[in-house]
Amino acid sequence: LRLLSGTGGAVDWLVGAEYNKVDSTFRTDRYADANRNEIFDGITDVPTTLPADCAVAPTCTLAVVQTTARNTYRVEDSGIDDKSYAGYAAVNWRPSDRLQLSVDTRYNKDDKSFRLANIFRLDNPATATVNEQLTRNILASETFDRWTPSASVTWQYADRQYLFGRIGTGFRAGGFNNDIGEPGDGVSTIAVPLSYGEEFVRAYEAGVRGRIAGGLRYSLNGYYNLKTGTLVNYAVFTGTAATNTVRNVGVLASAGDSFQYGVDGELAQRFEVGAGSLSLRLAFAWAKGEYDGGFVYANQQTNPATTLTTVSIDGKSLQRLREWTTATSLSWRTPVGKDFDLVTMLAWRGEFGGFEDPSNNNKMDDVSLVDASIGVESDSWRLVFSGKNVLDESYFNISPGNLSFNAQQNQPRTWRVAVGYKF
Repeated sequence: LRLLSGTGGAVDWLVGAEYNKVDSTFRTDRYADANRNEIFDGITDVPTTLPADCAVAPTCTLAVVQTTARNTYRVEDSGIDDKSYAGYAAVNWRPSDRLQLSVDTRYNKDDKSFRLANIFRLDNPATATVNEQLTRNILASETFDRWTPSASVTWQYADRQYLFGRIGTGFRAGGFNNDIGEPGDGVSTIAVPLSYGEEFVRAYEAGVRGRIAGGLRYSLNGYYNLKTGTLVNYAVFTGTAATNTVRNVGVLASAGDSFQYGVDGELAQRFEVGAGSLSLRLAFAWAKGEYDGGFVYANQQTNPATTLTTVSIDGKSLQRLREWTTATSLSWRTPVGKDFDLVTMLAWRGEFGGFEDPSNNNKMDDVSLVDASIGVESDSWRLVFSGKNVLDESYFNISPGNLSFNAQQNQPRTWRVAVGYKF
């Protein structure tokens, strides 16, 4: 809901409110009934004897029994419910034609709840108990709220030339890790937190933009961001070799403070070429950032509990922060036939530097992609043939060396034809 003032005066304003509700459910069911229909039919679905593969000792080891039992009967049910409320207001004041002052603020409140219900079958031939089971039930809730005020100024110091500055704040609510590892393994309760805190940033920004002789448009901007409660991703091995439950779990956690600074800029120019026009755009961004204190957990797959250790990330580069990002595009439009224009475009994007993990063990792959398109357009019709990654460059978005997530490779060369009609 938003209410706006009228326009044309020295002051304009807006006020508004938002409400957002998201319910997420994650469920896995596996039962031992003959139908394997993942519908719980009552006690008949609960196995009362050891799995057939483990009927004879000594071939039936504890690890084999427990693994087979888990795969025979397992229920995992979890969910995250999020209610978010926000109110905001902004005022712009123009004391003169060349000066504008703006202030705004926002109040955000997030109510989050997490539920987890697990039932595992854990038959153990070393004990007399038949049909052993492990149950785990967790119900937790957290509330996060913040005011995030900001202020900015824009000054037109010459014709079509502007200076601007801004001091702003931002907020990302905390939440819950959906996978909290394995119970009683000596790792999960330490290195896999049920919840993580909020992240808050104070941002300072200043720059210049405008248009100079010949129609060249430009902008140059510098910034410095200071974060508290910086959120990081890392991965640890949970479970134990004795029960054959070792697996890799990705974690989101708060790791203390961090700072980031950088510069970005853009140039754009349009040229008249014969009956048509040629447009050129160049953009770049340079960034650096480090963690100020903080640590993450790490261990080895062979023995997760006894190898668990903390790894300092103080002074390490922020994960997934590119040092250089560049982009350029060249487009040409010229009339061809009655009411139609030929439109072509060639674009290149590059991303260089950076690490996937907060410990800076896995470098991000450099990216160099070329896109192109050619087509015809009129006031009503549009037919365009385009290609993404036309040179078929290959790189990993997430490399095989990063254990926080599964490896992800980029999309290969992709072609597309688009037809449109406007009426």
